[in-house]
Amino acid sequence: MKPVDMDDDDLDLEATASFSAVLRPAAPPPAVAEGIGPLEITFHGFKTAAEAGDVRAAYRVGICLLEGRGCVQDLPAALAWLLRAADQRDLDAQVMVASCYLRGEGGPVNVPAAVQWLEIAARHGSAEAQFSLGDLRARGAGVKADKAAAAALWQDAAEQGYARAQLNLALAYVRGDGVPVDMPLALSWLTRAADSGYAKAEYNLGQLYLKGAPEWRNAEAARTTCGAPPTAALRRRSWPMGDCSRTPTLRTRWTGCGKPPRRNSGRRLSRWRVSSSRVAAAR
Repeated sequence: MKPVDMDDDDLDLEATASFSAVLRPAAPPPAVAEGIGPLEITFHGFKTAAEAGDVRAAYRVGICLLEGRGCVQDLPAALAWLLRAADQRDLDAQVMVASCYLRGEGGPVNVPAAVQWLEIAARHGSAEAQFSLGDLRARGAGVKADKAAAAALWQDAAEQGYARAQLNLALAYVRGDGVPVDMPLALSWLTRAADSGYAKAEYNLGQLYLKGAPEWRNAEAARTTCGAPPTAALRRRSWPMGDCSRTPTLRTRWTGCGKPPRRNSGRRLSRWRVSSSRVAAAR
């Protein structure tokens, strides 16, 4: 398997150049005359460029149709556009096609097809595909369970800086899932994931410092890492239009790198507070 302050990774410059004229047409499109907002105008630009053969624009059209951004939501049409981009080797589109097949969006659930697309994207270096395929193999979901293969895939994604893979790889080293137990490596990968601002990694790193093997216990480090959750990683933020390929699931593709709050967010916050109180008592 970057909100408003978008950087170079959020904006495909080649795709932008290909339809820049569309976004600034000599004659305004009908949407402008009807008083429809910027999302509709942007979708119009994406679709015009996609119909002219722009692969990246085709991916974005699929995302817009999937979410109903600037257009009426149409899951079958979204899947068709994503497949069009995936067939032309767009890695993000391949990952999203796999996600649609896994969730049954735009068509029936098709796990074998999802795995096939993930394998293609993973072979070509998509960290999100490597992470997602590793997750499926670790759980034996639609494929034969193989924790060693899962750990290898997470390793590939982790080396690209994918925080969720770094966390899973660290936990695999803690538990000995598919790899030998190696606490120094676990600590190293957890630290790298936490340094990227991934809240779940920060929590697990704090727990490792607080309750791990005696040689790893560090009350001050635990207080720093799990004394309070980073709100930026937990807060859902709006991202009206842009490249959402870096997000892990369908429901967070329009948000930042972290997950939005879930129903049990309060429970997680209470665990952080409990960790803080334990550290205070230890001191």
